Amino acid sequence: MNPARLTSIAQVTGGTYYAAPDASAIRFIYFEIAMRFKGSITCGTLTASNPMGGSLSLTLANRQYPTQTVRLESSGVSVTQQQGGLVQEGIPVAVEPSGLGTATLRLTLLSFLGPSFSASGSDYQFLSGQFLGATVDDTTITRPNLADQSGEVVTISDFVQYWGDQGLATPGAVAGIRGILGQSSSQLLWGNANMTGKNPTQAKFNVDNAQSSLSAAALRVSQEVTAGNMDASLGDATKNDIVRVGCALDQFKNWYTGVTFTIQSPNAAAWAVWFNRTFATSGVPLSYGAVGNQVVLTVRAVDRFIITERVVSLGFY
Repeated sequence: MNPARLTSIAQVTGGTYYAAPDASAIRFIYFEIAMRFKGSITCGTLTASNPMGGSLSLTLANRQYPTQTVRLESSGVSVTQQQGGLVQEGIPVAVEPSGLGTATLRLTLLSFLGPSFSASGSDYQFLSGQFLGATVDDTTITRPNLADQSGEVVTISDFVQYWGDQGLATPGAVAGIRGILGQSSSQLLWGNANMTGKNPTQAKFNVDNAQSSLSAAALRVSQEVTAGNMDASLGDATKNDIVRVGCALDQFKNWYTGVTFTIQSPNAAAWAVWFNRTFATSGVPLSYGAVGNQVVLTVRAVDRFIITERVVSLGFY
């Protein structure tokens, strides 16, 4: 073997010559090569929204009966009187449990198009409606397996141990980092048990704790590198792996966040009551509330979301 010639060839071809005096040195060469091509991992979040609009209202009043307004809005029918309001016919929606405390959500929405118009008086008014079309969006929302992610954390821990044994980190640094990673792995196994027990809300709590431990592990890695107790390349590789698992856990949290409906209506309080009556027995986590003319409903832990949108053009003639 001619090191000088090999070095010359590497320089001419734009490469690098690595000397391996014995078999054990090859491991470090592979590690160094891997670190030369390290990348930066960032998490991303995709949020989709589907605005639906339009409403049709009819206000009736005479000397004998109190004034009332009937509104066709958000694919439902609401009625408002002086004493209050109610949703006479709600949104066509179905929540179908799909196991593990999760659900498939099916929803049909009606959207009105056309210029604003109004009429008053006692004469006849003719309203025309033209069906413009319908679309169906069937989305499966990915939920990472928490047991698999626990295994990924164990792999990171073993990686740190292996390279620590090769002299790239002190035993104290290795023990400290592995101890924190062990806490994260245990939380994820606990979360997987809660998912198996159909308790996604508690599983989400476990994932939050696991992510906190991962953040603490990444901080500990940086501290050990700064203190000279861990090789910088090993530190970068370990933190990249931690971020990768953190991204997967973000995906779980996004899945748990679920699907949110927002309705703007002068009868928002009645819609809140309808939401409670419709979804209270669905068996999936949810939250709802009304503020002013806005009501918000969130259905959590949705594995599949099927939305049918029907569009109608309205106008007088």
